[in-house]
Amino acid sequence: MLELEHISIDLGQFSLHDVSLTVENNQYVCLAGPTGAGKTVLLECVAGLHRPERGRISLRGEDITDLRPELRGIGYVPQDYALFPHMNVLHNITYGLVERQTPSQIVREKAESAADLLQISHLLQRDVTTLSGGERQRVALARTLVLDCKLLLLDEPLSALDSATTKELSLHLAEIHRRLNLTVLHVTHDFTEAFSLATHIAICHAGRLLQTGTLREAFTRPRSRTVASFLGISNVFPRRGQASRQCPIVSRLQGTDRYPRDGHCVCVRPDQIALHRNAPAQNGLAFEATVRDVRWMGPTFDITLDVGTPLAVTLSRQEQAALNLRAGDPIHVSIDSDAVHVLDDG
Repeated sequence: MLELEHISIDLGQFSLHDVSLTVENNQYVCLAGPTGAGKTVLLECVAGLHRPERGRISLRGEDITDLRPELRGIGYVPQDYALFPHMNVLHNITYGLVERQTPSQIVREKAESAADLLQISHLLQRDVTTLSGGERQRVALARTLVLDCKLLLLDEPLSALDSATTKELSLHLAEIHRRLNLTVLHVTHDFTEAFSLATHIAICHAGRLLQTGTLREAFTRPRSRTVASFLGISNVFPRRGQASRQCPIVSRLQGTDRYPRDGHCVCVRPDQIALHRNAPAQNGLAFEATVRDVRWMGPTFDITLDVGTPLAVTLSRQEQAALNLRAGDPIHVSIDSDAVHVLDDG
């Protein structure tokens, strides 16, 4: 569906460096990364709002690098929604169709269908200035969907919404993707959005694309310390030097086939670490630790252990209820050696 080849552009505050990305038909790809990573600039290059200084953009096999935005057949919902304040909801939704001189009967049918899909039929005569953030986002989506674009670009569509509205709109986006067989490129700085929506993820940092692949690949096998940090993996330990000797995960892996020569650090996700009151059977890495801190996070508990260096562990409420951990408690730790991943860089 979409292919970016060696895209580079310098806009001063934001720039892209040799970015290549392929998005297949019907994929929902989250373009994720911290603020300032260049995600929006890349999206705007695809939409035609910026022309890359180097590189090529193809859509369905056609080179669209120099094509005007309105000729690309791409649906684009910017972060600020870009609704017309002097028009009501219905006129905002149908604006693109009217500009294309679409027959009035088709305009009405498409508007009603999109409004029904997004559950905003009762808002069609409302002034857009009276809408909530979630309602404005749905109107912006409806305005794009009526144009029958097969590639949908979303620039942080959930960033300005409260948690309840975010959850509701996530369900709508997932339903839209499924029912309309859309290909979606969705910019976000929150990796948790990817869990609820994306089939694939592309992680950006400082204008470069660091890793692409399925969600499982990214979250279980991050390539670098930067990617691991963005994904919330705080357990990253150097393989050499004094710090490595203080970490039992590193010291117990040395000399085994799980400890390859390449790579500067190892990492393990907090949710892949098991805690036990009694010594577990030796089915992986096992060692003793002391509980340093216990924090309730709602559905989970964040546990910090002292193992010579801090080690973060995530427990479910049921696991914490069974262990009843408190600061200062001794505890046994076990980790499946397959859960320990070697990073390409430090």
